[in-house]
Amino acid sequence: MMRIDLARLSEERPMLLSVSWDAKGRELDAPGIRFEEPVKIAVSAKRDSGLAVAQVDVRSKATMTCARCLCDFAVKIERSFKLAYALDISEPVVELDDDIRQELILTYPQKVLCREDCRGICPRCGVDLNKERCKCQ
Repeated sequence: MMRIDLARLSEERPMLLSVSWDAKGRELDAPGIRFEEPVKIAVSAKRDSGLAVAQVDVRSKATMTCARCLCDFAVKIERSFKLAYALDISEPVVELDDDIRQELILTYPQKVLCREDCRGICPRCGVDLNKERCKCQ
């Protein structure tokens, strides 16, 4: 678990955290997206204007399946984002895991495509129209 201890957080020196997640254990795979290696997460957190601000960098590699031609292709996952939390004395520790997972999932494409101009497959004969012409027309 990635946690920020608010009592140890300062404005001058950032708190540095890092971890590797197993994508399957975190339910990060989605239709058309399969992680091929652990998800590496680095966090730099500090106090800023009454908030705990965490700069999060996520890195991994995934295989995606094109929604049009059904071909698999490799993709580097590289995302950076910030998370901000109110400094609340009643909660001395902030857990980042769920927020990082949600931010990562929100970056997934709505429709996975190998390339923007992918022609897909013929609905009759199933030939990949990116590689050859359909003979059934």
